Amino acid sequence: MINQNEFYSKNDEPKKYSKFRVWRKIRSEIRSTKSKRMELRSFALGFATALLAIFAFAGVFNLYTQLTIERLPQQVKINNAYKSAIDEFEKILPVKSFDPNQDVDLVLASQLEKMNDINTAINTIKNERNDRDFSKINMQRLRLLYKMKLETIEQIIKIEEGGK
Repeated sequence: MINQNEFYSKNDEPKKYSKFRVWRKIRSEIRSTKSKRMELRSFALGFATALLAIFAFAGVFNLYTQLTIERLPQQVKINNAYKSAIDEFEKILPVKSFDPNQDVDLVLASQLEKMNDINTAINTIKNERNDRDFSKINMQRLRLLYKMKLETIEQIIKIEEGGK
């Protein structure tokens, strides 16, 4: 076993003042190397890496959605176009309050009832089929219902414009 006294004697140890100077020098060296520039650089590098990862993820997600949309059959794309057009028209559809004394309101009420029936038929077809059921018959039915709904919305808009 190694004996400490064989290597060092009491005279070899630094004195109290020497220890103080050594530790003061060590502390000052530690403070000077720990600069704010290094912390700022580290933060900026981490932030840039996080932004790069977010943009990369967004790009991959966008690419994936584009590829899946391109794989859809043409009939599904057409139905999606009808659906988005209908959604936009429904957002701006002016439906005024009904006045039972006016004939225009009866026509408007019948058109709204027709649109509700079409919505029910569309929801029925969507509920009956699977998410991946792209049969021609279902797509044609949906397309026909979407056309009818667009025509009904157009008639409602004409009624509203004529009733003003």
